[in-house]
Amino acid sequence: MGIKLGYDYQSHLCTAFKRKYGVSPIEYRAMQHASSCFTQHNVQKYYIKR
Repeated sequence: MGIKLGYDYQSHLCTAFKRKYGVSPIEYRAMQHASSCFTQHNVQKYYIKR
């Protein structure tokens, strides 16, 4: 993916990503996964209660 965006090295992409978003790509992915699981859990609880 980095090469498609014009980065020669993965480390340069990771550095630029962290500079822009304040977290590394791995941390960002983990946060997205955690929030997605949390949302799915709430939806399941809602339907079980009904």
